[in-house]
Amino acid sequence: MFLGNKMNYIFRKIIKEISKKINNKKGLEVFAIHRAKFEGWLKVEICDILLSFTQEVKVEYGKNGKKIDIFFKYNKCGYYIELKTINTSYKCNYVVRKNKPITNNLESVINDINKLKNLKNGNKYIFFIVFLLPKNKVQSFEDNINFKEIESNVNKIESFNGKFSNNVPFKIYIGEI
Repeated sequence: MFLGNKMNYIFRKIIKEISKKINNKKGLEVFAIHRAKFEGWLKVEICDILLSFTQEVKVEYGKNGKKIDIFFKYNKCGYYIELKTINTSYKCNYVVRKNKPITNNLESVINDINKLKNLKNGNKYIFFIVFLLPKNKVQSFEDNINFKEIESNVNKIESFNGKFSNNVPFKIYIGEI
């Protein structure tokens, strides 16, 4: 992973725990079935994980007139995280068919990246979960021009696969700004 040793551990812990929680929370199945976003839940869970490393965790943190989803301090360094949950319209068993504009969802990630880029100091990350992303659609998703723009606006990006408890697939992406 692209992060320093301790941050590598913290972000791997976040990814592992979030993947496990998504897989074990029956209530999140309802969100997956209806292609509903769950960013608020994600924010709570990530804060819970971060509190095991530091007590300096803030949400909706105001910086330069903008609100950042999560801010935390660790070893005297500041870290900013913007979160998104992206629902797709790919077909999936047991999931209500809905048209979900991937382009708009990806543009909101790009907007968050730009917000982070405008911060002068600190370590900045974009963390987003794409759900209803079957393995046979990952390449198509990642070939989307807006996803390519995300890749070109981050220093590094990594991804991790997972499934909801009803086997609906998701993928976690984390990018360093």
